[in-house]
Amino acid sequence: MTGLLTHFKRILTLSTRPSDVLSINPTQIHSLNLDNALKVAAGPNRFRDQVILDIGAHHGETLRRFSSLFPHAQIHCFEPFPQAFNVLQRVAAGLGREACAHPFGFSNEDSQKEFHINTGSPTNSLLPLHSCASQTWQLDMQELTTESCKFRTLDSWLQEVNLPEVALLKIDVQGAEYLVLEGAQRSFEKHRFKNVLIELINGQTYEGQMPISHYFHFFEKNGMILRGIHDMAFDKHGAILQMDLLFSIPEAS
Repeated sequence: MTGLLTHFKRILTLSTRPSDVLSINPTQIHSLNLDNALKVAAGPNRFRDQVILDIGAHHGETLRRFSSLFPHAQIHCFEPFPQAFNVLQRVAAGLGREACAHPFGFSNEDSQKEFHINTGSPTNSLLPLHSCASQTWQLDMQELTTESCKFRTLDSWLQEVNLPEVALLKIDVQGAEYLVLEGAQRSFEKHRFKNVLIELINGQTYEGQMPISHYFHFFEKNGMILRGIHDMAFDKHGAILQMDLLFSIPEAS
């Protein structure tokens, strides 16, 4: 997925001091094989004629991945930051398939919100950077400005477009994942999401980010099981900085 993992791979590639990061090379980041896990979750039909939501789509990195893995799925991708959305829209149009880009994000209410714009656009977030973010990631992470952007709740949008079921919900919103989930509570209670791929940050990066335990409790409460842990990134001491988790309802196992 996008976000800080992109920057972490850059550290692993460019670092000239092995002690700066844990001894992992960039090609090992995907060694847990997320693509295969997604194919298993999709089943033999590979999400044919089913809906995928890509929340926090940035420049279309995950859109390209999903388009390749699931060529017959209907993919909706969302990006609130106008500059990033312009790139995403071109990527979606160029795929020549059933992909639709939307110029807004998701949170816990339908409103305009201040979006924090940082030195690296993959790190833009509804949450401000923590004062320790640069130290955590060994990167120059600074906030440049804020911009008012449009946000919806998943509950209201799904009702508006009359989507009864989502085969795969991907969320990568830089620490604000819990806000997206809050705005989708009714839909989770109705088991509208069959699979959820979510990026979770463990290292101190954003003000107000939730602990990993918060998300395990949320998915357990809503009847979903953990299918896999993927794309883990570590600091030089071996502590987990972030990971992607794949949850599914038991029937999808």
